[in-house]
Parts: sequence; structure tokens; C-alpha cells
Amino acid sequence: MWLPLLFLAWAPLGAALYPARVLVTGASGRVGRLVVEDLLNSPNVTSVRAFVRTDASALGEHPKLEVFQGNLGREDDVKTACEGMDAAIWCASGFSDQGS
Repeated sequence: MWLPLLFLAWAPLGAALYPARVLVTGASGRVGRLVVEDLLNSPNVTSVRAFVRTDASALGEHPKLEVFQGNLGREDDVKTACEGMDAAIWCASGFSDQGS
């Protein structure tokens, strides 16, 4: 469980050890889009899973990009999104567990 946190804290060391699969929450937002773009251009990142609430069209298409549509207020969505990821970056500005 600590590996993703350590990976982010020691990114240069982690990048040298293995390629990363990274989850980005809030990926279609202002900050999230920039983070996704940087990760997609990184040679040490093999895949980026973009967690979005609804519209992912602003992200475009990229061979390393996987879009995951879900709700951060739903535990099952978060668990599913995290499966197989080495690290997670939180860019979501807020969320609610009410509604869809």
C-alpha cells in the first residue's frame, strides 16, 4: 500500500526501477489535463488512467491513455480505478457521494 506514496516521493529513484502506471483523478479538469499531458510525454510512464466524472473529450487520444469514467464518492469505482496502478495523483477539486 505504501509503494504508490513512496514512488511519488522518490520519483527519480522509482522511475529508474520500473515503468509506471499512473492514475490521475480529476483528469479532465484544468490541472488534471496538464498532469495527464506531462505523464503521457514521460518515457518512464507506460500508461495513464484518467479518472473522469463525465466528459473526457478534452483529453484527446493517446496510445498510453485509458479513460475511466466513475464517481470518486463510490468506493467500488475508486477501487476499480486503482487496480494495477503503481501511483495515483489527486487532481480532483472536490466530489460528492450524493447522486451519480
